[in-house]
Amino acid sequence: MNDPIIVIDAERTHCGAICKMLEAHGYRGIQAQSLVDITNLIQESDSRVVIWNLDTVPVENRQFRNLKKKHPGLCILAVSERLFHPELKEAMTTSIYACLCKPVDPDDLIYLVKSIFCNATNPRKNPVEKGMVGRSFTTK
Repeated sequence: MNDPIIVIDAERTHCGAICKMLEAHGYRGIQAQSLVDITNLIQESDSRVVIWNLDTVPVENRQFRNLKKKHPGLCILAVSERLFHPELKEAMTTSIYACLCKPVDPDDLIYLVKSIFCNATNPRKNPVEKGMVGRSFTTK
């Protein structure tokens, strides 16, 4: 297993379940329970992907902006029961790669993770050829 992915979620059981989904597909899930953990973990693990439970670990636009400024290649996948986050309007348009609804569909999660790593290793690949355009992850 390579490609570390940090899962930040205060609900340990939910965090563990997402890590198991990732590990079943060859990714290494690293659990974090707070915003304080995240900065050190990104540097220590050299992770390029963070899965963030917006329902259990509160965050503001400013914090996402600072995180992306510090780690420009970082992709943030958000997870939430809510379909609308008006307080994170800026982050949703500039910092968050995609938002998944709870309960997280393993196929959608792995699809997004693979697309992130595929784009990172082959940035010239056309997303339309890969089937990455036109798929919605924010509605059920």
